[in-house]
Amino acid sequence: MNVRQQFYKKYRLEGMSKYAAARKAGYSHSYATQAKNIEKRMNMADLLEMEGLTDKALSQHAREGLNAVKIQGCDIYVYQDKDGKWKVNESKNEFIEAPDWNVRHKYLDTILKLKNKLNDKLLIDQSKHQNFEIVVFAKSEENEDTRSRISELHSSLAD
Repeated sequence: MNVRQQFYKKYRLEGMSKYAAARKAGYSHSYATQAKNIEKRMNMADLLEMEGLTDKALSQHAREGLNAVKIQGCDIYVYQDKDGKWKVNESKNEFIEAPDWNVRHKYLDTILKLKNKLNDKLLIDQSKHQNFEIVVFAKSEENEDTRSRISELHSSLAD
C-alpha cells in the first residue's frame, strides 16, 4: 500500500467522505471523484473489518443511536413512587433523561441512506420547466392591445 493509500485509509477511518479523504491524501480532483477505484485497489471493506468496524458492530452502534437520550435539568419532576402513586418533586437541580430527537434523526437518516431507502436526488428537473406569466383582465378592459397581449402569451406558451 503506497503512502497516499495509507493516508486515504486514515482519513476514511476518521469519518471523512470518500472524496474529501482522497483530496486530503493528495489525489487529484478527477481521481478523487472516482474514489471507489482507490477503495477497490485497497479492499477498503477488509480494512474496515480489520479495524473492528464489522457490519454487526456498525448495526449495533446504529441501533444505540436510534435510542439516544440527553440529560436535561428540570425544576419540576413528576415520578411514580413504589406504591404506584404519582408524586411531584419541586426541588431544584433535578436531571432527567429525555429523547435526543436530533441525534436519533441523524442516525435514522444515515441508516436509510446506507440501505438505499432515502434518495437525495431531486424528483423534478427544474431545467426542463419554463416560467410563464398569467394575466387576468376584466371584461371592461378588453381592447385591441389586450387581445394582442393575450395572443402573445398564448403563442409563447405554445413554444
